[in-house]
Amino acid sequence: MLKLSVPASWLASFRGNLTNFLGIQTYSENKRVLRQLATRPITTLDPVQVAIRREYQLVLQLGDTLVQFDEGLKAGLAHHWQSNNDATVWTFYLRKGVRFHNGKTMTAVDVKRTFERVRNEVGESYWQLVNLVDIILLADDIVQFKFSAPEPLFVRYVVDAKYVIVDCDVEFDEIHWVGTGAFQVTESTDTTFKLAAFDDYYGLLPMIDEVVYYLVDDWKVVSGLLNPEITAIMIM
Repeated sequence: MLKLSVPASWLASFRGNLTNFLGIQTYSENKRVLRQLATRPITTLDPVQVAIRREYQLVLQLGDTLVQFDEGLKAGLAHHWQSNNDATVWTFYLRKGVRFHNGKTMTAVDVKRTFERVRNEVGESYWQLVNLVDIILLADDIVQFKFSAPEPLFVRYVVDAKYVIVDCDVEFDEIHWVGTGAFQVTESTDTTFKLAAFDDYYGLLPMIDEVVYYLVDDWKVVSGLLNPEITAIMIM
């Protein structure tokens, strides 16, 4: 309906239904669904390529980094980390039992392959990884990064979305995402983008069970339908 090239006033009779349809709805099975309108399609959900804020935030819902930042550094997929005195060696201790969306358990191998993929994509001369010499697997849940020069800020670099850990056994596909995040992609078409809560998420489960974005071409029609007063002022 919202893709029709007609004046918003023609759709005025549907305004109430549309307003009730959007937002958070709770169903009898206690399922909470958030519906929103979007005026442009998803550009990319590749962590290495993402640059636009909306897509950046979506990536962080689909996957997790070793360390998170929320008014300071805090544990992510790594529950602890440390460096040697000159910050040329960084060691991360991973949470045990973290599962990817496909049910596989995350290990240090996935961390190593993820960082290797980032380095291959951005180039070995990328400033955050230019001094990286080796990634060593000390155990299934311990991974170590060695640098040729001090990198005192490395732990701050890894909070970036490009370092979201993905399943190394699956060829990366930004539509069929395989991460460890609180949500997973269940549908991606020209008109709909849908996320569902991941029941095996290692952290706090989302309060919303499903998020649906409906893609529309003409925001003027949508704006006029949802905000008829604004449209009236513009006409006057």
